[in-house]
This record gives sequence, C-alpha cells and structure tokens, in this order.
Amino acid sequence: MNATIRCVCALAALVPVAAPAQDVGASILQGLQQQQFQTLDAAIGAGSVGDTARQSRTQADPPRRAGDLSFIASAELRATTVARYVRELSATDPAAAREVGREMARHDYDTIFRGFLTRTDLRADDAGDVLTTFIVLQWMVANDTNVEPSAAALRAIRRRMVEPLAGKPPLSRAAKRAVFAERVKLRAVLHHAGWQAARRLGTVPAFVAGLSKDFIPPATLRDVTLTEDGLVGKDRRNGPTAGAGGGPAPRRAP
Repeated sequence: MNATIRCVCALAALVPVAAPAQDVGASILQGLQQQQFQTLDAAIGAGSVGDTARQSRTQADPPRRAGDLSFIASAELRATTVARYVRELSATDPAAAREVGREMARHDYDTIFRGFLTRTDLRADDAGDVLTTFIVLQWMVANDTNVEPSAAALRAIRRRMVEPLAGKPPLSRAAKRAVFAERVKLRAVLHHAGWQAARRLGTVPAFVAGLSKDFIPPATLRDVTLTEDGLVGKDRRNGPTAGAGGGPAPRRAP
C-alpha cells in the first residue's frame, strides 16, 4: 500500500497552503455522491464509518462473498478519466488542473495504483477492492501513518464497508462500475501524491483540512483504528486496540 509515487514533487502544487476544515458528513461515500462522482448516479445508502466501527463482532453481519465486482477498463477509459478530472478541476483551480494534466500525461495512474496493491490480495480490476484501497488510504492520510494493513484487515473492510454496496449502483452496473472504479483509482493516486508532497513541505494538517467532499471526514477516521476486524472504534473501556498487524495500535509516522 505504501508505493513510491515518482510524480510526488511535481504534484506539490496541489497541496493547499491553508483551508478551513470542511464538514463533509459521516456517510462513507457521501462525498462520492456530491462532487466528482455525482454524475455516476452513486446514490449509495452506506452506513457511516463510525457506525461500522461501533459494531461488535456479534453485531456485524456474518462473513459473506459479494457478487463479482470485476470490470474491464481500457486505455481509452483511463484517458477519458484523466481528461474529465482535469476539466472539472479547471473550473476551480486552473493551475492545479494543468499540473495534473502534465503529470498524468507522463505517468500511468493505473500502474501507480497497482503499486499500492503489492503484497496484498486486492485486485486492480475489482471495483470492491479499488474502493477498499481508497478507504484504507484515506484512513492512513487522516492519521498520517504508514501502518501496513494486514490481509485480514483488508478483507474485513471490504466485507463490512464495501460488499453491502454491491447490489446498488454504480457497483451493480457493469459499465458504470468500470467508470466509477477508474475515477476512484485516479483520486487515490492523486490523494497519495498530495499527502507525500505535504509531508515533504511540512503541511499535512493544511492538506488534510483542505480535502474536498469526496473524502471521508478526517475527524471520523481519527476516531477509529485499523485492526484485524477492519476499522474499529477506539474503545477506552477495553484499553488500546491492537493494530492490524497484531502489534500495538498504529503509530504516527515520523
């Protein structure tokens, strides 16, 4: 999940100098419905991260396999994905849009995204796995941590937070699923690049505060920790929650 992105320095311009924190709601995919992904008709009634995290093992739905969420993408779809994002970004930040356009012409975001999946069982051609990756990445950025999620943690997040959406659009529709997944991939790559650039510049708090509405609220993500059961609420009654690797709770990266 911690792949090195070579375009990090060039994308430093995307990091905001300062921006007020945004109240983007608690729904897992609320932002995906509101801004960049709203045209995908992503009317998904997902539970919040907090609600999912508060579930105990006995309260959670029993493990099950979702329907096939694989999709077929093409170089043409990836080019369209980049062009659409650059066009939408141009409306609010022309300079950043030009920077993204230049970098995405030099780097294949799909190849970069596949680097995130190294040493995992996740697939870049499965929309459920793509969305799982994006959720985990957002948690890592919100907590500014390099903790590596275990295979069990990834499976739990997919099962509890993604699979319940499998029967609803856009995941339920093959054509829209491919478009949706490619846009999530691009967002993940840019999000990771911006985070790494912010780290280099020492502006992570400003970067996180300025995230757009297609992200889970950082405050919500800071209230949960990554465990073998996925994202679980920090429960003081039970003491520190074990990390997803079986050790102590995730520590903040230097």
